[in-house]
Amino acid sequence: MDKNYLKEQIRLATEAIEDITDDTLKEVAFKCVLTNLLSRRVDSFNVDSVGSLVPVKNNPLQASLGLSDDVWQQVFKVEGDVIELNIKVEAASVAEQQRKLAHVLLLGYKVLLNVSEVTGSTILKVAKEWDISTESFPRNVKASEYIQTKNSGKGKDPKYLLKPGSVDKLTAEIKALVSHE
Repeated sequence: MDKNYLKEQIRLATEAIEDITDDTLKEVAFKCVLTNLLSRRVDSFNVDSVGSLVPVKNNPLQASLGLSDDVWQQVFKVEGDVIELNIKVEAASVAEQQRKLAHVLLLGYKVLLNVSEVTGSTILKVAKEWDISTESFPRNVKASEYIQTKNSGKGKDPKYLLKPGSVDKLTAEIKALVSHE
């Protein structure tokens, strides 16, 4: 095995588990993700009709968060490299609803597709599909303690990513969505 290839797979595995705060869980997840990467992800991904990798059941990082495949499937639908919601995010205020929507989508992209940054336009599209107000969206999402904003400014499509350590905390929002369905 090529030394550079191995280094790259270790880097990818490290990046994939960076948001997990529990050391034991982090170690188990790292081993699972690295094993998966080194086996070319055959067990965790299928190739769809257009050649994109799509996750299948028993994704190790997904399983490491303590939510069953059924829970993930109740909340998310993965279409190639796009995540759709199966459940509407509800909250007491529009600002909180926008933040929760961003939390859930960012967590879904991170865990199910290993995508760390999601554009504002991607999240806004989902908001519009669920009739969630998009007024003051960038400001409201930026106020989240779990989200970091990049490339923001007038006329730019901001990129949002979860701050380190937030994956474990936001898993509770997935559980809450399913329990309120």
